[in-house]
Amino acid sequence: MPLIFLREDITKLEVDAIVNSANPEASIGGGVDLAIHQAGGEELVNARIALGPIRVTEVKVTLAFNLAAKYVIHVVGPRWQGGMKSEKRLLLNAYINALKEAAQLGCNSVAFPLISAGVFAFPRDIALKTAINAIQKFLDDYDMTVYLTLLGNKKQMNHDELIAYLQKKYPIYRPTPFTGGKTKVFRASSFRPVNTFEDEKKSSSKKFLPKDQTWQEALLDWIKFKGLTNPEVYKQANLTKQHFSKILNDKNYRPSKPTAVALCIALELNLDETIDLLSKAGYTLALGYTFDVIVEHFIKIGHYNLFEINETLFEFGEMLLGSVTS
Repeated sequence: MPLIFLREDITKLEVDAIVNSANPEASIGGGVDLAIHQAGGEELVNARIALGPIRVTEVKVTLAFNLAAKYVIHVVGPRWQGGMKSEKRLLLNAYINALKEAAQLGCNSVAFPLISAGVFAFPRDIALKTAINAIQKFLDDYDMTVYLTLLGNKKQMNHDELIAYLQKKYPIYRPTPFTGGKTKVFRASSFRPVNTFEDEKKSSSKKFLPKDQTWQEALLDWIKFKGLTNPEVYKQANLTKQHFSKILNDKNYRPSKPTAVALCIALELNLDETIDLLSKAGYTLALGYTFDVIVEHFIKIGHYNLFEINETLFEFGEMLLGSVTS
């Protein structure tokens, strides 16, 4: 199941459970804690107080009462104290504990705020990266749709400013030597290390697809060539199993551009290969569009972590990869 970023009010989501970034004391705090309890009504407030104090990373559950969800999972994140007191580890554990609780409750969907990023003063970029890491780790083993609600204004930049921003935030990765005199590159935050440059050059140069192939035929050809299983592909593309099954079995299926690009990212195609596969679905990458510039930059530097690409796309208010069904 996918991780989906939303720029929406968490209290209005129709999901099995919403997660509350709770006050450790047996009282209602500010920020999202206050918003959830105001929307949930007096019964939710009383239920939360009855739970008593909650320790950092601990989770407790109440019904959701007037909310559209079934449950509220209350978890306490750590306060930011400069980063020297295991704050990131504690925050990651808070997410994992809340996700495991959702699984035990039988939830198919759960929505999170950005825990600890409000009154607990966690730097937003660190809080977001920690959330993505925790949720990604959980989704490796569980089938659940996870929503991460993020509020704030999207970035506005012209083309040159965008390129400079991307180059600074995600610079080109330099190869590191290893025993044997060859060069191997490990893609930061990627799912797998790439082959040696010589091997990758060989594999790329021999794998341009026949022009008369359909997009589905070409996709299957790439999956086979890369030696990947279907679950590896749809998980790395941030797609549901059901959506991926439709892609493979519906001859009339035409992917949305975010879905088509997500699968190129999952297959770790280089730029020429990506454009070649996208063309079979009727798409391309053009420098005049923010979405395309962001995607192209990540592909050029060999950075194939789809969740981190989505993080950047979200910052700019663009379509997200994989999580948009079509």
